[in-house]
Amino acid sequence: MVYENLHFEIGHGDAEKTARVAISLEKLCELFHYAWRYRRATTSITIYDSCDARVAPSTPPPDYDQYIAHMDLSLRSILHYTTHLTTFVMDASTTGQILHLPNALSILNMVFNLREVALLSVCCGRGQLPHMGGQVQHAIIRNAGPDATWYSSFLDKQRLSRLDISDTTSHDGRWQEAFRAPAASWAGLSCLCISCTDNNLLDYANLIERGLAKSSWPRLTSLSLSVPFTWMPALDILLANVSRAPIRCFRFTVNVDGRYLPGFGPSFVREMGKNLSRLVELILDHSGVSRYAPLPGDLNEWADGLRGLREIRTLVLPTAFVAIPRAPPEHRSQDAVLGMPHQNMSPSLQRIWGGLALYARHFMLNRLPLPSFDKICFLHDDPRLGYREAIAFERKVLSAPIPMHRGDRHHMSNARSNGKSTAKHIVRVSHIPYDMFWEPKWRQRR
Repeated sequence: MVYENLHFEIGHGDAEKTARVAISLEKLCELFHYAWRYRRATTSITIYDSCDARVAPSTPPPDYDQYIAHMDLSLRSILHYTTHLTTFVMDASTTGQILHLPNALSILNMVFNLREVALLSVCCGRGQLPHMGGQVQHAIIRNAGPDATWYSSFLDKQRLSRLDISDTTSHDGRWQEAFRAPAASWAGLSCLCISCTDNNLLDYANLIERGLAKSSWPRLTSLSLSVPFTWMPALDILLANVSRAPIRCFRFTVNVDGRYLPGFGPSFVREMGKNLSRLVELILDHSGVSRYAPLPGDLNEWADGLRGLREIRTLVLPTAFVAIPRAPPEHRSQDAVLGMPHQNMSPSLQRIWGGLALYARHFMLNRLPLPSFDKICFLHDDPRLGYREAIAFERKVLSAPIPMHRGDRHHMSNARSNGKSTAKHIVRVSHIPYDMFWEPKWRQRR
């Protein structure tokens, strides 16, 4: 039996388990060396920890660096053998450190059939790699070490359609030079996610300005920005240039560590509508918020602000922003909407989902009853396991009246006393999983 997809758990924060993964990769390397049919069948290699098994990183055992060096060499050989590889994911973020894998990453850049690459908390340390031909369409590069120029070789791809970069390093002239040419080639870029710090905010602001000002990214429809608020001029550059792209879906981090963006409120969203006239989905998110942080302003003001977004269909908020109403004891929480959540929710989300249903119904039917606005979604950060999950509610219009019986969970607006209404509005749980495009799929609970 041969396998197309190979997955390894990197250790769930246990350094000794990570060392054993290095041994497993070494054995796989030996198998590939002697059995060509196994290596030719492999199209996907993923190395990360499942979101439901994360623990705090442990102290590395003796010779840990040696195990990582062996892992590096084994991965180099494996990547050399797997000529049909299309997907490679290496997420070492749960180890608590950045893994140094210069040999593996150098040859990864030469895998011709590679379509999707995700490198998180790994680095090369060799400066800029030679630019090779390739077919990469989706790239995730996060926490890539102090020298950020090496990964630009993975981004010099004309077919790149999705790019996710999280960068905390300070840049110099080499970074600007390394990214100037790749950024100009992203004609097919449709989704861009950027997370940066004070050290490099201006660099990324200028990168986006060049890409949009020269119409290098004419297909950019989804944009995620998680940036600091300390330097407002650079942030203003970012937001001003967003209007040059046909953005349909926009995620913006408006609260960092419990502090909202200066001047953020309903009027901010109203002004945003002037720059994002085609916006269909708005995600207002946070970073590092673990307690309730209510949105500034009341629901009426927010409804007025959202009316400025003429094509808005979906609003996405973290549960930390929402004042969750408490249902009376005699009212079952699931009576607020039609249906039950389909996914396996975490215990912390189970405790509040009924209140979220009440909030969604009140906002969609009473505060913002626009024909186009038909979905509200809530993002929930599980405090114990460290992953994100989402629950969505959608509004539907029914052409025929639904009979109301005792115990019936159907709730409608505009109901007439004679039961002859021809259009009923209900809010129900959406059974279509919400796609957090800015989060790697293995960090989401579905």
